[in-house]
Amino acid sequence: MAPRHPLEQALKTYQHIRVVKTLAEHGKPATKYALAKFTGLSIQRLEKILQELITQRWVRKHPTTPPKYSLNKENQTLGKFLTFLSEANYLTVCEGVEERKLG
Repeated sequence: MAPRHPLEQALKTYQHIRVVKTLAEHGKPATKYALAKFTGLSIQRLEKILQELITQRWVRKHPTTPPKYSLNKENQTLGKFLTFLSEANYLTVCEGVEERKLG
């Protein structure tokens, strides 16, 4: 059965959540190569996930060389999801926490 709701489409697998988490914790646009390194995903799998998240407007692709990706902070559903992840102690985003270097 295919996902019906936009939230189901954006969060199909734990890998989708891992990409969102990595982008949230870094806080700055990152290349797909850096994202692959920190998520443990192959470039091919990551590209598919990024495209799905872009389609759902959870992620933005920046016109840089190489392209970089960041969370769409204007997406209210994403904001609520990030709040949930933070309250569940899954997301560690706060001032004073050293950011991982994602390129």
